[in-house]
Amino acid sequence: MAQHAGLRKTSVIKCVMHHEPEGAGTMEIARDLNLHRDTVLQYCNELVRKHYLKRDGKKGKYHITGKARGEPSLLPFSLGMDAIGKMLDWTFISSNSKYCNNKLFWTIIYGSKRSFNSDVVINIRDIIGGLKIDELVLFEMANRIGALILYILIGAMNPEITRLKLNGKEVTIDNQDQDVMNWVENAIKPVRLLEEICKLPIIYRGLEPFENTKSQLFVMNKENYDRLNQALKNVFGDVIDELNKIKSEIPGTIDYFKYKGKSKGTIHIIR
Repeated sequence: MAQHAGLRKTSVIKCVMHHEPEGAGTMEIARDLNLHRDTVLQYCNELVRKHYLKRDGKKGKYHITGKARGEPSLLPFSLGMDAIGKMLDWTFISSNSKYCNNKLFWTIIYGSKRSFNSDVVINIRDIIGGLKIDELVLFEMANRIGALILYILIGAMNPEITRLKLNGKEVTIDNQDQDVMNWVENAIKPVRLLEEICKLPIIYRGLEPFENTKSQLFVMNKENYDRLNQALKNVFGDVIDELNKIKSEIPGTIDYFKYKGKSKGTIHIIR
């Protein structure tokens, strides 16, 4: 029971971390973790006493502390959340890597008839334009996401991770392979990635708003969806062809009665 409570407290810290820098209130945490608000308040009070969380006043939102960020078990989660949150502010790989066509990058940004200056700092959030711009942004994001994931995957296999220090004493982790897998699962956050790429102009220009609200979903309109798929095809032609082939070979019908055991009927996948 104590171990179960400990896991829930860790989940609370991760939940608050996910909501940074705005922080999270008890209602948000309770909703995200499917816990009763009184239970969340109890956990949060204890985490505040232990200096893993801090609160903006008596009724304010909770924030994580430096102690929480330095907790070994939370390091991969913190790494993933922080890195993804800063990914859109990274220096352009497309213009700085020796493996990329730097001149083409600046020609697309400035136009072929204008001189360009590679010292100019450009934020990927500010780039808008036609199909060539879409292609450039998708290529850049593929490099950034790929670099992040490879960094996490290779970093997870670091032999030093299995020799952590606890209270100044070296602790050897028994199941090292499981620890590597846990590190990867905690550091790579697909939904967090989705939230960040939705901040790109080429994505949010096509997001469909909720009915009767100004909030946005993760669903694009058909026009922008088709446009970005064409841009992907133009940039990663052979790879996209292979992925489409794999997708087409997946059975187009899922037997819900078989897989869920609850509802009869089938669901048809739209390709």
